[in-house]
Amino acid sequence: MFDIGGWELLLLMVIALIVVGPKELPHLMRMVGRWTGRARAMVREFQASFEEMARQAELEEIRKDVGDIAGSKDLKELQKKINQSVDQMTETPKPLAEGEAYHPPGDDGEAPQTTGDDAKPAAGDHSVRTTG
Repeated sequence: MFDIGGWELLLLMVIALIVVGPKELPHLMRMVGRWTGRARAMVREFQASFEEMARQAELEEIRKDVGDIAGSKDLKELQKKINQSVDQMTETPKPLAEGEAYHPPGDDGEAPQTTGDDAKPAAGDHSVRTTG
């Protein structure tokens, strides 16, 4: 708040001693201490009320955002898709016929093809391939 160094404080004390006198100086210092305490208390109270107002405004904004999200059409569609997926996952799978291979949904049943650079080296092949 006030940037008062040691020399400035010493100068203020000497001036106060000269102006007020040694008899009234303790009374003056108590009065200044009380004023300082009251000023600090008011500043703390102001800061606390300001922070509370900021928190309230932030809470209201969050409540509004949550309300907007909760009523959103996209959220309801997403919830519907999730429920459908859960229902599909909980369905009992049909048993495979003897000799029939399992193919996950979206799989056409063919093994993936590897070509050229994608091919895995044969066992024992430790050579390094470079591309030019």
